[in-house]
Formats: sequence, C-alpha cells, structure tokens
Amino acid sequence: MAQIGLTLSPIMRLPRLSRSTLFPRHGRWPLQSRYLTAYGTPEGTSLSRQKDLKKWPVAPLAQTLSRYQKTIRPFLSQDEWTTSQRTVAQFGQPGGYGERLQALLEAKAQTTNNWFADWWLDCAYLGSRGTVVVWSSPGFVWPEQQFAGETDQLEYAAKVVAGLLDFKLMLDKQCLPVEMMGQDPMDMEQYYMVYGTTRMPGKTKDYLSLNPNSKHMVVIHHNNFYRVSLYDDEGHLLSEPQIFGSLLHCVKDSREKGRGPAVGLLTSDNRDNWFQAYEKLLPGNENTLKAIETSLFTLNLDQEPSNQNGNTYPDQKTKTAAQAIHGLGPNGHAANRWFDKTMQVFIGSDGSCGMCYEHSTAEGVALMTVIDHTLRCVNGGTKFGPPSKGNRFDCPEFLPFRDVDQVRDNITLAHNNLYSLSEDLDLRAMHFKGFGKSFIKRQKFSPDSFMQMALQYAFYRLHKTPGGQYESGGLRIFHRGRTDIIRSCSVESVRFAQDMLNNSVSTQNKFQSMANALKGHSNFAKMVVSGNGFDRHLLGLKLIALEHGLEVPEIFNDPGYKRSTYHRISSSQVSAKSESFLAFGPLVMNGYGCCYSLRDHDFLLGLSAMKSCPETSADKFYEALEDSLNDMHDLCVQIQLSHL
Repeated sequence: MAQIGLTLSPIMRLPRLSRSTLFPRHGRWPLQSRYLTAYGTPEGTSLSRQKDLKKWPVAPLAQTLSRYQKTIRPFLSQDEWTTSQRTVAQFGQPGGYGERLQALLEAKAQTTNNWFADWWLDCAYLGSRGTVVVWSSPGFVWPEQQFAGETDQLEYAAKVVAGLLDFKLMLDKQCLPVEMMGQDPMDMEQYYMVYGTTRMPGKTKDYLSLNPNSKHMVVIHHNNFYRVSLYDDEGHLLSEPQIFGSLLHCVKDSREKGRGPAVGLLTSDNRDNWFQAYEKLLPGNENTLKAIETSLFTLNLDQEPSNQNGNTYPDQKTKTAAQAIHGLGPNGHAANRWFDKTMQVFIGSDGSCGMCYEHSTAEGVALMTVIDHTLRCVNGGTKFGPPSKGNRFDCPEFLPFRDVDQVRDNITLAHNNLYSLSEDLDLRAMHFKGFGKSFIKRQKFSPDSFMQMALQYAFYRLHKTPGGQYESGGLRIFHRGRTDIIRSCSVESVRFAQDMLNNSVSTQNKFQSMANALKGHSNFAKMVVSGNGFDRHLLGLKLIALEHGLEVPEIFNDPGYKRSTYHRISSSQVSAKSESFLAFGPLVMNGYGCCYSLRDHDFLLGLSAMKSCPETSADKFYEALEDSLNDMHDLCVQIQLSHL
C-alpha cells in the first residue's frame, strides 16, 4: 500500500493569505477542463476511468474531532490535555459553531467533485509568496554517471530527452495504464500536468500556464537559453542522434557567446521580488519568456566546474541532492535553472544527474514514474514509438535576454538571498545497506510503518521529546485528490521510543511496544489513504470560516492543534525502481526533511535540516536513524532466535 498510497507532500509552511487572495472575486481558472480538452477521454485509455473516480466526501464532524483528539495527547501535559478536550467538545457540541461551519462545508461539497482541490492549490502553492527553492520544490537524485568527456555527456542527455519524450508519447496516445488501489481507479491527472507546465509569477497570487501540446524544450548552458525542437515537420519525435546534434549546436554556440546573464536566479527569489523583476524584464523579452513558459521541460547542461558556495559535501549523492534542490547555489549552477518549470532535468559534466521539479502540479510518485520510465529507456528499455526518420526539423534558436541592466539589482538581490538559503540548508544523503523491505515483510510488518517508526525513534533519541511528524497520504482514488496527513507521532510511538532507550525494559516488551506502534501507524495510514483522514477536513473548516468572513474557531488556537501541526519531521515515501531518490527541505527551521525510497535490500534517503538551528543536524539525524534502523532489525532477530 505504501507506494500507491503514500506520496510526496507539498511543503506545509502555509502562507498567511489574505481573504482576497484565497477567495478572489473573479472565477477560478478551469485547470482540469484545460487538460481534458487537450487530451480527450476515449474509452479504454489513460483517462477513461476519470468518470469512475470517487467524490471526496466531507467526513462527519464528530468522527474527525474524535480521531484528531487522540493524536494530540503526546504533546500536552495533563492540564493542557484537559483544556484541549474541553475546547474540542465545545467546538463539536450539537448546534454549535462547528456544526455551522460543517453545514457550510457540506454545501460547498455539493457543488464540486473535490471541495478542497482549489483551496489546496492556492493555499499550499500559488498563494505562497516565499521562494519555491528549498521550501517547496523537491529534487530528484539519479544514479551517477561516468562521462569521458562532453560527447558522452551530450549523448547521455539525448537519451534522457528521448526517454522523456517516450513517456510523453504514451500520454499523447492514451496508452499509460490506469493505476489502481485495490478495486479503485486512481486519478491520472497529475501525469498530464507535468509536461509543458510553468508556474507564473503574479502580483498577489501565481498561476499555472499549461502547454501540453508544446513541441519544444529549452536547453540551458552557461546561463544561455535555447529553444530546441523535439518533433520534425511531420510530427514525429526526433531520434537520439537528431537530439544529440541539437544539443551539440547549443553547446558550441553557447561557448562562443560566453556565459549569459544570471537571469535564471530571479526564479529562485521570493515571489514578490520575482514578480517585480518579471514585470521589468517582460518588455523586449516576450519571445524568450514565452518560449520558456511553453516548453515541455528544461534541460540544464551544467558544464562549468562546481563552485558550490562555501559548502562541502561528504559524498557525491549529497552533493547531487544539493544540485537538484538549489543548483549548488548562485555560485554553482542556480543561474543555469528556471525554477518555475515543473520539470527541470540537469546533466552535469561531472556525472551528476537528476531533476528539480516545481511542486504545484503533482506529487513525487508521479514524477518518479516518469523518471523510472526515462531511465529504463536510457538503459535500453523498450521504447513506445518510432523516432523520426530524418525529416527536416528546426535548428535550435538562441533566446537572448535584452535590457538586462534594468534587473541587475533584482539579480543581485536574488543572488544574495539564494546564497544565504543554500548555505543554510544542511543535507545528507543516506544509502542504508543493512537490510531492505524484504526483511521487514518477512516480519509481517509494513515497510513504510517500519521506516516511520524509525524516524520517530531517531528523533526521540536525539531530542528526548515527541516530534510532530508529517507523512503524506495519497488521495488519488478521489477526483483531483492530492494528499492528507498521516500523523506518525502517537502515544504508541512515544512509548516505543522510550522503551527502546530504557535498559530495564525486556526484549519481549520492547518488541511488543514496537509492534503496537507499527500497527497503530499502519492502521492510521490505511484510514488516511481511504479518505478518512482529518487534517484536510479541519483546514477546510477554517477556510470556510474565512471564506464567509466568520471568526476562526478557537480550536485552531489551542496548544493541542498548534503543537501537533508543528511538523518537526516532514517525511514521505517516493520509491524508485532505479537507484534514484528524492530530497527536500524541512518544514520548519528546527525540523528535519526525510524522503525515502524503500527497496528490497536497501534504502535510499534524502535528509535535511537547517544549519542556523543549533538544535538540529542532518549528520546527527543520519547517525540516529541508522542506529534506530539497526536496533529495530536486531530486536526482530532476537525475538526470532528466542522462538527457536
């Protein structure tokens, strides 16, 4: 269930949005109708089961409050617990304020298939005015390559592009199999949102530009941008040799021109700064900006030697994770990026490869599916369609940026802001080889729950306090479903960590404590992915109050709510078939980010913290997690031996 149900969470640092931003007077942009119009929904195809998707219901208020109440206990003293119980009871009393908001929310749900989808897109993404780098956009680390020279690098890049186009062709021909969770079809919309999409800066709120029928990509080399055709005159995909020739043209032309202006850095800044710069940049650069906006994806060829600020990295995987998240900062490759594109593939001359993606359109599982397919094509896997037979196609077009002097100050500001942020991000890649999910399954435990409890145990052994933990639970069995929160911190998880650190507790009792925590998490996860979570419902009650100009309920000011939603651990499973993994930043300054790929015999993880926080350390969390996983493994083995 974990791979299907657990998808990468959006960064949950929700912005302080004004009512006018959340609820604009103009109608909402019909996002879904745009992609359906572009692709259609013939029977027996990738989108043929969209009509069978479930409508996301509004859960009963009493159910939500009862389940919520159980999860806040680890964060409260006895007196606080008593007060929180009173607050929850008052909010849910018959005929009270909670029921009034519940009725408004149920009325809203009657008018749409997913009452939360547009709220979430605005609240978690498009309404945020912070930077997408570190705080929102994750990065994928691909297996490291060994390039003998530039030709090797470009040949590999051409294969990657061909693999990405092969997946796009599956979408175009409606041949991507509909994914299922049990008997329920899953929403395939996210796959149709990642090609050709760009997040565009707005004055008070961003918007998405969808261009699924685009026929070009943008290649970035030495900060120079090129529009590169991907189809020939007869509409056939270009072959790998044709793509290689285009890339070679771009690189040679870029080298002759010299390094371009660092305009790409502007996309790394906060959205207010970027919007102001965009407004100044647009006149005279309409063709360049439009070509970037409408491209299927960007291909970032990182040629120059890395100069990753003052950071040093313990291994190549960690360095590539930093390259995937922030391009190794403004002194590295960040200007060779366009952080607003949904898919930004980078191929480095040092063999580092991966993808940074803007998170608005899709969860990480969808992107990892694209990546797995692409890397299979690179390694000689079956491709879906025949390439061009040598028909004419357009030569790459250089995309100049003119009148850059007017945004020099903006570029300097973006440079300084990104320098500080990239310097502060503390990253550590982890390749755990002690065991994998095969061992966990033999113990009759959920691999995802095992990792989640290891994270709880690691946090407690470092900080001796419960850690509010966010794990995303995928809701794709619902129309336009994204995620709800699996709350991994529980009374059982705290007891498990305490027992493991107590030498006076017997091995049998430790094992029973671990089994209780694992069972509790697994049950909670199943509840969430079936649509019976409660965090999105609670947030919906708050948002419906704001939408109607009503007072925010007191329950949202209660210590139980505030502490349980202060996510010091942000976690997600995005498992890959290749040796790829995903990394992202923490949600809060004194927290950790952790994304993991569970494989049969090993785990790949991206861990993060912030250096400016003296309480946290990615290296220390790495060590604590490694010890916790080994402790849990050894505990299972000891119990097995005791039964012989």
